[in-house]
Amino acid sequence: MKSLVSPDDVHGERLLHGGPPPGGCGVVVFDFDGVLAETSGGEVRQRPLGVVLARRLIGRGYRVYIVSGRPDREEGLIKRLLREWCIPLAGVRGILLRRSGVGEVDHKLESIMQIEAREGCVGEVHDDNPYVLEALRRRAETLVLHTPQGCEVLKGRPAEPCTLDAGWLRWEGRTPQC
Repeated sequence: MKSLVSPDDVHGERLLHGGPPPGGCGVVVFDFDGVLAETSGGEVRQRPLGVVLARRLIGRGYRVYIVSGRPDREEGLIKRLLREWCIPLAGVRGILLRRSGVGEVDHKLESIMQIEAREGCVGEVHDDNPYVLEALRRRAETLVLHTPQGCEVLKGRPAEPCTLDAGWLRWEGRTPQC
């Protein structure tokens, strides 16, 4: 009889199967500012919905990328925040930061094309900019718009439900120690 559990390299524990669907694309791209983080009064805070989604998908074996409009010099800050928010860096396949002189939409399109070339597909994109998502409509199977009220699926079917009626809380407070 086949076991229902498998080792999880990211967390070092055993999880129930539930990764990407067979034959489906297991690549998920998260925007940093607006999905995983928000800046208020110069302080960068987590957006719990995006953070929990990223942790869950990494734990389920999805290949997660983070695309940010922040400059290259802020990569250390992003990595530190991801660690503080219990998003395992071992589960993040790449952090793509914007080069100077490149607009946000162009940066996101270029980044998605790089990920698509590397992985062969892009399954899901989470962003807070509807213009970015519209530009990516033909490049990704699922598009999810994040807003202060939660999120809205614009195309496809996400790996994890993220609407408030699915039982998610908008704000969980501080992330516990990892």
